[in-house]
Amino acid sequence: MHARADGYRDRGWPAGTPEDLLQRYFELLRGGNDLERMVACATDSGRHLRLREHTGGIGAALAEMTATQQLLLGRDPVDLGPLARVAVHREALLASRPYLPASIPAMWLRLGDVDRAEATIRSGRRAEPAPADLAKLAGVMAETGRPDRAKTMITEAVTGARAMTDRDRRRYAMLGVAAAAVGLVDPAEVDALFAEAERLSTLEQWPTSQVSSLTHAARVSADAGCLDRARRMIRRAVTVTDAIPETDSRTGALASIAFALATAGDLDEAEAIARGIEPPDDWDAQAALYYVARAAARSGETDRAAALAALIDDGHFRAMALAEVAGAAAAGGDPLRAGDIARSITIAGERAQALANIAHELIGVGDLETATALLDEAVTTLGLAKDTAAKDAATKNVGIALARAGHAGRGAALIRTLPRARDRAEAIALVAQAVAKAGDTGHATELMHEAERAAWTDDNVVPSTDREVMLVALTEAVAATGDLDRSLSVAALIVIKSRRELAVAKATQAAAANGDPARAEAVARAQLRPYWQTQALSSIAAGNPQRAGNLLRDAEQQAGTDAESLAVIAVAYVSAGDTARARTLLDQIELDASVIDDERAAVVRAFSAVGDLDRATRLLTTFEHDRWRCEALSGIALAAVETGDTHRAETLASDITDLAVATQEPYWPAQAHLMAAEIYQRCGADDRMHTSAALAEAFAHGITNDHARSNALADVARFAIATGRPDHAEAIRRAIPDPGRSARVLVALANAAPPDRTPHLVGEALCTGPWSAYVDLLPYRHPSVITTIADEVLATAPPANTTTPRQ
Repeated sequence: MHARADGYRDRGWPAGTPEDLLQRYFELLRGGNDLERMVACATDSGRHLRLREHTGGIGAALAEMTATQQLLLGRDPVDLGPLARVAVHREALLASRPYLPASIPAMWLRLGDVDRAEATIRSGRRAEPAPADLAKLAGVMAETGRPDRAKTMITEAVTGARAMTDRDRRRYAMLGVAAAAVGLVDPAEVDALFAEAERLSTLEQWPTSQVSSLTHAARVSADAGCLDRARRMIRRAVTVTDAIPETDSRTGALASIAFALATAGDLDEAEAIARGIEPPDDWDAQAALYYVARAAARSGETDRAAALAALIDDGHFRAMALAEVAGAAAAGGDPLRAGDIARSITIAGERAQALANIAHELIGVGDLETATALLDEAVTTLGLAKDTAAKDAATKNVGIALARAGHAGRGAALIRTLPRARDRAEAIALVAQAVAKAGDTGHATELMHEAERAAWTDDNVVPSTDREVMLVALTEAVAATGDLDRSLSVAALIVIKSRRELAVAKATQAAAANGDPARAEAVARAQLRPYWQTQALSSIAAGNPQRAGNLLRDAEQQAGTDAESLAVIAVAYVSAGDTARARTLLDQIELDASVIDDERAAVVRAFSAVGDLDRATRLLTTFEHDRWRCEALSGIALAAVETGDTHRAETLASDITDLAVATQEPYWPAQAHLMAAEIYQRCGADDRMHTSAALAEAFAHGITNDHARSNALADVARFAIATGRPDHAEAIRRAIPDPGRSARVLVALANAAPPDRTPHLVGEALCTGPWSAYVDLLPYRHPSVITTIADEVLATAPPANTTTPRQ
């Protein structure tokens, strides 16, 4: 079997690879503890692709990676090299997950492939399957005669929704699960889920946000048939809206209420609110009229919908409303009127949409000939469309209607012209549904495989921000190991030019700090534009006193009058011992209204660095946002500690916490108390340090957003490590919901641990979260891990982009 597997591996695991080599082979390796071959499987992108196409998801490949990592982690000593290689492939596989349309798993289920449906829904872009998606699939399970499996899945969905700790994600999950659970669980449980979503909506900080959340929940509840709960939520939203100060705009809140009322079937009240929004040409007023017109059309009140559409001045909203009215007229048995309304629409994409809406109604009553004629007209109309969004939406609708009318080939061909792969995937799956309904399950299966391939196609011309940020961090980390050439190779993978320059600037700074200032300077001058070159040269100068004067004079020329750049250069002059020149530069800075807060914070840091704490303090009144004011206060306080003025530093620490708590932003009190704890530590005020650290931890635990709570708790844990409390840091780590932030704390613990414990802790981090979350902590004690990660990233990088780099 090894020989057969090697042969297929050498050919890149082609289509037709035997099933035993894809599924049973790895279990054979695992049973024999054949780590070398297990690592080869876990780091083989071609195998991962074939497994995905074979099973419909990434679960099988992830299982192979997890098993390999756990076996590697159990070895003594831990070999970090292969662990790092597997970590790179695991993160790449997770990053490849698309936003899979719900139509794909649902259609696989209707075709009888239950395992593939589950594998698909568990492979979407999220750490775990969204409870709402599981609940929807449970509904299809019930529809297709699988009540036991449906019950198991809906129970998993409800449990998953209740287990969520992030407030917004929990609210969305509760709504999705509740809507899908209607008819599958006890009505009292459905109402309890909606009630929890309502409660979470009322916890929003601002009244307008509360109204938005409550009315969204009401619409979902109404669509699910739970009208009493929906109307209760709407009344609550009205009460909140009435309390909005008259100085604030209520138009958005009123539009949301009108939309919710219309969805709940209360058209008279909804129309009255929509007509009363002032000024009537406001975007929210126009949107409200459209939403009520759409609801009226869909409830069969065609004349009311037409009258409301006539009130809409916005061309786009009016066209969408008329498309709905046309469909309603056809549904009401008046296809001639429907056609006249459709042809009156001046926006070609919406006109085609209207014609498709009419065709769908005619198909429903068996008039395929008239429907086909309308669809032919719609296809011609699409050729005239200019609005991309309207054209794409209409193309999907027309293509699906063609398939329902018996022209699946034409429908699929039209849908294949859609520019976005995600849109193609969703629509092709719906074409497959029409084909299956007509009895051709073989063709439907072929279409479903096409839909899957489209869903997994990454046609986004804008590079992933996560990947770009990851590469910036890796570039700097590799340079910090002393390998500038490899670092620049990683930077070359970054598509956005400004991000690539940021990475190169960080690499030159790290290279200079690592003992190669001459090479760092040459790279900075050759590859960076003025802003980043100023940053890089200033940093290089700070550690290279022999060249500091020349480097900083060149940086001044590049900086011009840019306040932030001049501040950075001033700090570098202080490091080089030329405080007088630093003060001269600072006197040249003009902080007009165009200078934003983070740039002002850089200037405050510069004044603090030259010892002018009074002037730095006076600048605090010019900040727009308290967040940056807190950051600046922290810098002044730490500078005061350096001058021996601990009383002033402690007073500023108290000011920071008072200011942050007053902002009513949940994240900043935790950060502020942590800033204060660091200041108290530097001052030697241990009691106050411990009090502030405890408050920071308490505020961090109280943050309802998972991402923000993870960041705050990770910062608190790292402070605990820095102050000699690793056991407490480990306890905090276990409460961090985000695996990346948790892994970052593990690496910080490794850096502070005795050498014999370090490999296992780093290995655990490599198995816990994405390596990109903590790569900056690895270079100095674990340079070989950084080199391995960089080599694997370079080896698996997609082909170089031959297009012009983005700015």
